[in-house]
Amino acid sequence: MNPGAEALARAVSSGLTSGDEIGPDTLLVAVSSHDDPLQAVNDHDISNEIFGALNGALNFLDFVRATVQFPPSDEFDRFVGLLRWNIREIANLGRC
Repeated sequence: MNPGAEALARAVSSGLTSGDEIGPDTLLVAVSSHDDPLQAVNDHDISNEIFGALNGALNFLDFVRATVQFPPSDEFDRFVGLLRWNIREIANLGRC
């Protein structure tokens, strides 16, 4: 298994356990500041803002892809926290 696949498998396994969550706050602020974020992406400056926030939230994926190495522990922990946040948010959708 390559390091990227190993990191993903371990992160998902860890993400299913309880622990610290890390939400993509900068991304949420960037998206929520527009009435219609999908339409707003058609504007060059707004799309740069939103995709910049997305890249900031997920920049550890670039490390794994570029280096083909397992991410450093702080980046891995951030990945797990982000997965936990996503898992909780998706589970809450079913309760609405």
